[in-house]
Amino acid sequence: MLPELEAHMDRPLTVYIDGIYVPFWKRELDVENVAVVERVLADAGAVVNGFRIFARGEGAEKNQLMQKNAFEQGIFGVPTYVLGDDIFFGREHLPRIRWQLEGEHGPAPDVGYELLPDDAVAGADNAHHR
Repeated sequence: MLPELEAHMDRPLTVYIDGIYVPFWKRELDVENVAVVERVLADAGAVVNGFRIFARGEGAEKNQLMQKNAFEQGIFGVPTYVLGDDIFFGREHLPRIRWQLEGEHGPAPDVGYELLPDDAVAGADNAHHR
């Protein structure tokens, strides 16, 4: 990483992550576009002198190497969680991951999906059968 970028990234990194997370997941931000990423970094207060050169050169090489290493380990998308030898893909595994991290007390939780309350399900069933 560029020394001038790395030296000033503590606070801007947090602001950058906050600024990119929601738009990324809503598919409202083209994170493949270097100019877009540079703008979000600058808005977060990061020093971006030389960022485009880094992103297209050394940064691109490091990114390719990290992706290759991840793929070789069975990590192919986000979010992926690695806990010991276990690899979990998707947020629905967070209850089990928490259970493992907290010492595996009690029965293992099932895959965690938000379910509708029973009364909402009953109401939907009644509406469907009218």
